[in-house]
Amino acid sequence: MIVTTCEAIPGKELEYIGLVSSATDRTPTNISKKKRIEQCQEAMKELTEDITYSATAVGADAVVGVRPLHVQGMNITIIGTAVKFK
Repeated sequence: MIVTTCEAIPGKELEYIGLVSSATDRTPTNISKKKRIEQCQEAMKELTEDITYSATAVGADAVVGVRPLHVQGMNITIIGTAVKFK
């Protein structure tokens, strides 16, 4: 499964299936900057896994145009477009 912020995949013709999204709801705590960065990276990994799962469930080969839709502290929502290769 390809997950990318790009709108296209070089050499591939795409058939658009629909939007996929995921959100995290984490309460920030009084922790060090290093630990916050680690938690953000962990959250992004989980969000990417979630949209990959959703895209696979609708028969997609990739998710393009992945972007943050909402970011407030550690509460993050991402969205992308599930596509099939023609």
